[in-house]
Amino acid sequence: ADPIATANGIPSTNRFTGTAYASSTFKLDRDDPQYNGSPEMGFMVLGRKVRAVTLSGGVYSLSGTYSYSNNPALCLLDYLLNADFGRGLSTSEVDLQSFYEAAAVCGTVVTTRVVSGAINGSILGAGLLRAIPLYECNITLSTSNSVRDNIEAIMNTMALSELTWSSEGKYKLLVEYPTSLAQQNALVDADHYFTDDDIVRDDVNIQWPSASERYNQVTITFSNEHEDFKTDSVTWPKTGSTAYNTYLTEDNNQPFRGSFDIAGITDPYHALAAAEQFVREARSVRTIGLTVTKKGLNIEPGD
Repeated sequence: ADPIATANGIPSTNRFTGTAYASSTFKLDRDDPQYNGSPEMGFMVLGRKVRAVTLSGGVYSLSGTYSYSNNPALCLLDYLLNADFGRGLSTSEVDLQSFYEAAAVCGTVVTTRVVSGAINGSILGAGLLRAIPLYECNITLSTSNSVRDNIEAIMNTMALSELTWSSEGKYKLLVEYPTSLAQQNALVDADHYFTDDDIVRDDVNIQWPSASERYNQVTITFSNEHEDFKTDSVTWPKTGSTAYNTYLTEDNNQPFRGSFDIAGITDPYHALAAAEQFVREARSVRTIGLTVTKKGLNIEPGD
């Protein structure tokens, strides 16, 4: 309970549970009132405290300690397990190892950059250095939205992530980030290499994205924490840059531009990375369809 409130006769039991709250006291100038009504207040707050997945003796388990984290994998796990506003799953229904590995990928520090804004402790706008992880999830969810929509909103902060259903009947999170061809090849199960002998029919269908799905420039709109969450935007690639000119030439000088507003991204570094990801993915993604023998029965979504 707030000490000022209790000192003025408000019971100590007069407090919220399960949500952030604040008690405030305002001094009114009776001779020259400075308020026309109830004062409007704004707060910058950190998000929910969540639990991490720990590994001990080859066993993955959920930590009993709650602590603040904007790691998207841990935020998603918390939402899936929470019975009050989330999916309400039990720990036996999720693949804890996959969330442990996904959290490690999301938390990989990729660079150190200058940040600003009150939320970063820079009240006067002076820049501070902060380690920038691969992915962050700074998002507000509404219980009026469907569980599926909220899950997708969290996953949108992790590029190319997939929430799948494993062969053991558990929810499994896949967040893969190979940085070399060797690492990418290592992700492929040895039983998932298919040759001509494994293909039942001779035809293999390959579909490329249509022109409407192909981008040579993308703009991301986001709430910038460096400007105390004012609306901001970044664009990749910049007009006139080498990458922009190359893509424009490949597209016969047709400007294919896209604009996205991504909840959960609150700094220009992650916004710029998201813009680049949209462009590169749209220019390289393709769908391949083929029919294989029973050798393909052990394939899971996401393999």
